[in-house]
Amino acid sequence: AAAPSVGATAAAARDAAPAGGGRRRGLCSFGWPCFATTLALVVALVGFSGLFGCQVGAAMLVRTEARLRSSLLATPLSQRGPLWRAGDAAVKIAFQFPLFLVAYGGDRLTMYRHMHEQLGDVTPFAGGVTLHLHSQVGAVMNSKDQPRGPYLGAMVVPERCMGASTLIFQSTGPEHTRVRELLRSTLVGLSKARDPEAFEGGLLPEAEPFDGSVAAYSEERVKRTLVRNLWFRLLKSEADEALESTLLSYYTWGGVCVLGDTLHALTLGKLLDPVEVIRKNVYEGAVATQVGQDVLQSGRAEGFSEQDAVALLMQLVDGFMFAGLLGTGHLVTHTLARIWGDPNTYLPMWRMDKASFLLESARLDPPVTSVT
Repeated sequence: AAAPSVGATAAAARDAAPAGGGRRRGLCSFGWPCFATTLALVVALVGFSGLFGCQVGAAMLVRTEARLRSSLLATPLSQRGPLWRAGDAAVKIAFQFPLFLVAYGGDRLTMYRHMHEQLGDVTPFAGGVTLHLHSQVGAVMNSKDQPRGPYLGAMVVPERCMGASTLIFQSTGPEHTRVRELLRSTLVGLSKARDPEAFEGGLLPEAEPFDGSVAAYSEERVKRTLVRNLWFRLLKSEADEALESTLLSYYTWGGVCVLGDTLHALTLGKLLDPVEVIRKNVYEGAVATQVGQDVLQSGRAEGFSEQDAVALLMQLVDGFMFAGLLGTGHLVTHTLARIWGDPNTYLPMWRMDKASFLLESARLDPPVTSVT
């Protein structure tokens, strides 16, 4: 006899149920086929998720993702319509996001190294390929022709994180050079030669002096010290307590800017709400300083519209937070963690040559892991 359909099974269960409700319909109110299907899906999902947490599983999944990604990339740009975009989103959701967050713990350096080990020197990634060799990356970085776009880590950066005119999104050329030189000439705090007193003056005094012990060390304390001093060095003004707390919150939320447009579409942009508030408040803090006013005036003197002058200061704020806080914060906290991990070995090396130690730390655990 033919097997009954799920609908027929459900109807039979309803007919057999006693009056007064369906509480005796069994484990699945839609019948055993539904229950078996649901159980199979749960088991498959758990098993699939478990693969991301083990070395062998992650290796298999990264190769599978690469094959799927290669198929997508083989499609000509002119033929990438709604179905292609749906396939791209599916690969990101099923493989790329969980690999990054689970298998690699959200660490891009670990991700790129694993891709290199499993897939070779050139690997499919996002909308193109990743070049892994130092010589390949060096050739790109030394090229005078560098086409750019609104990407970080090959992911589209929402304008709620950074404006389209942000310098690192601009291709090399006269306009890129003009804006870069305009910012460089205005921000004397970036130059040791032009601002020697600030570089020789040391850090701003802390409310609670650090006694040098491991017990007194905390990552939050280091980041607060960085916030106060980087703001003072660049903007020539001390941040008040409210601004300092706002800047510190960027360490929590700034990283969502590199998660890509697919994830933000899935979360309805909610992860970007705090970033937008932070940017607004920090801009207000910057525009209240003399340096902030100097940047606006420099833009106006160059013929910028008022909107473009504001965008110029805004990209300074964005760069200060993303590169200045996140990038510098990564380098400093990871270098300190290395020293504290084995002070007998690393403290003498640090005292012997601080600059070389920091550069080597940046090589082994870079704050910037890619260029797009």
